[in-house]
Amino acid sequence: MSYSDGTSTTDSMSSTKKRETIELSISNLINDLKNGITRCKDDLGYDASRGSVEEKYGLTKAEVKEIFKEPKLVGLKVRVPKESRYKLIDDTTESSVEDEVKDASEVKGYGTPSKAAEKRMEKGDLA
Repeated sequence: MSYSDGTSTTDSMSSTKKRETIELSISNLINDLKNGITRCKDDLGYDASRGSVEEKYGLTKAEVKEIFKEPKLVGLKVRVPKESRYKLIDDTTESSVEDEVKDASEVKGYGTPSKAAEKRMEKGDLA
């Protein structure tokens, strides 16, 4: 599985059964959590399309548990990106918006006085 940050899932065991050292940065792990990647693949909220830290870095559950004991990682939550049910598209132009505002101001009660009110204002009955 490939990820957007350039990392990919690799086998952590070589053919000689010698474990390779995996270098992880705290900032990458924090970004993974922010992007909805769970710690392990059997965690609540796991999504196969996003993956898990366990899968991404080829770690065991025990290793993941040990990594997240790091003080800077303790207590961090996985943030599942919220997907909106709608997409707002601005299909207006400046002139059409100005025309709409102008039309609304010409409706009685929205900025212009009625003819009767104009006559009373002329007579001085209405201030």
